[in-house]
Amino acid sequence: MSDLPRRVTATIVSTLLAVVGCARALPDDARADPDAVRAIRASLDAKPAASEPESGSVAATPTGFADFTGMFRVDGDPPAMPPVRVEGGDAAYCAPGGKAPPAETVVVGPGGGLAHVLVALDSKIPAEWEHERYAAARDALLTGDQAFDQKGCRFLTHVFAMRATQSVEVRNSDSVSHNTNIAAKGKARITNDVIPGGSKSIYAPGGPSGIPFDVGCNIHPWMRAYMFVAESPYFSVTNLEGQFELRGLPAGVELTFRVWHETLGGKWDSATVNGAAAGWSRGKFAITLQPGQSENWEIVVDAAAFR
Repeated sequence: MSDLPRRVTATIVSTLLAVVGCARALPDDARADPDAVRAIRASLDAKPAASEPESGSVAATPTGFADFTGMFRVDGDPPAMPPVRVEGGDAAYCAPGGKAPPAETVVVGPGGGLAHVLVALDSKIPAEWEHERYAAARDALLTGDQAFDQKGCRFLTHVFAMRATQSVEVRNSDSVSHNTNIAAKGKARITNDVIPGGSKSIYAPGGPSGIPFDVGCNIHPWMRAYMFVAESPYFSVTNLEGQFELRGLPAGVELTFRVWHETLGGKWDSATVNGAAAGWSRGKFAITLQPGQSENWEIVVDAAAFR
């Protein structure tokens, strides 16, 4: 036995005797050794060495990157969209000749593609898992074709998605005023700005929303859109052909995705994926992609689901 353990043992024994024995002064050679006490405390406070990990499996890490693309298609005849109800002092401007724009609740393209479906990564991933292609736009101001615009008394982007770290120009391309009422959810910032005709404001959400939320205009209550603020860059909204694409996803790890549509929400009971029942619970599913993989899905929804 080395000298230090003997000293530690002697110290412990002496301390116990002092506690249970008679209340009298101890001789000098029986007092606690300060060096031994410090050694005991250091031993109790020490954490396991890096070479000896605590129990439990090590979290998986990506082994590369992969792509995930697809198309949402409606099987059957979707419901026809009636024109919105335009009224009030700006009716002549917003519905010239009495012709109001159609509602955008269910928008289906010529080939049956379902527009305005959000597909987004629901898993929380560390920043180092993101593909380098997204680094430049991480803190970008979205402008130009990426801006959130209002024209003809309607929102030009019915389902708008952005990152929590980004900001966006909220434009008013009309000659009448709009108040852009962003009823944010989660950690995203709520705001309700009056934007005069031909001007703009900047919206910086500051945090993710978790789910899509309403955007409206109290001056023109028929105007309606949705916004989604994502924590990661992995999100896509389908176009008129029903197409979505998620590029550079972390591969080799299980990822959970969220699918949302204005009418269906998280209910996709009739959906099929490449001919098999989707079986999505609350609009979520999990997949593990392999490095270099290009996964492509065709998601078909029965038109009756929209009635």
